[in-house]
Formats: sequence, C-alpha cells, structure tokens
Amino acid sequence: GGGAGVVVLALGGRVLTGPEALGEIADLDRTIAAADLVVTGCDEFDVDVWGGPVVAHVVARANAAGRPVVVIARTNRTSLAGQREHGIEAVHAVGDGDITDGCLSFARSWFW
Repeated sequence: GGGAGVVVLALGGRVLTGPEALGEIADLDRTIAAADLVVTGCDEFDVDVWGGPVVAHVVARANAAGRPVVVIARTNRTSLAGQREHGIEAVHAVGDGDITDGCLSFARSWFW
C-alpha cells in the first residue's frame, strides 16, 4: 500500500503475508514436523482459489516437510488430479452440517 513495504524493508523489518505471520506466531513448522498428517480447513474448496491463502500456506509448509495434507471443507469442487497437483492428499467435504461432526467422521475413516 503506497510503498509502506519498502519503508519497512529499508528500516530492517520484514514484510510477511497474514498466513506467514500467523504461521510464525503459532510455530507452524515445528507442529508440522511433529505430525504424521497435516489437516487444514476452509469453507469452500474449488478450482478458483484452492482453499485460499491460509490453506495454500499450510500446504506449502507441509509439503516442504514431506507431510501429507488433507483439507476439510464444507464443499469440494476439485478433482483428485487437481488436488495432487496442489500438494493435497485428499479433500473431505462435510456438507452444511456441524463441521465438528464432519471432522470426527473423517478422523474415524482415515488410515495412513
């Protein structure tokens, strides 16, 4: 916005996206390193946004660590080939019901 990033960099700061900053605060890389499977979520998963910037950041960090990623979403409008191209092992659509119930259903069905 108007060169603010350049000023921050010139003063020795760093410019991060929201997901990058939150990932650092939450120590995302350490958590991923300790995981066998990374699960992230979004409302809609489709070929236009692939879950959005948070999902993209989590997937990138998990892929860098060699961890499989599953996305939990209310809707899934992607193909398995597209998911794999984006570094995602599977997408579990839970519909309009309670997302917690959908997550439990997924957890009971997943074997790695």
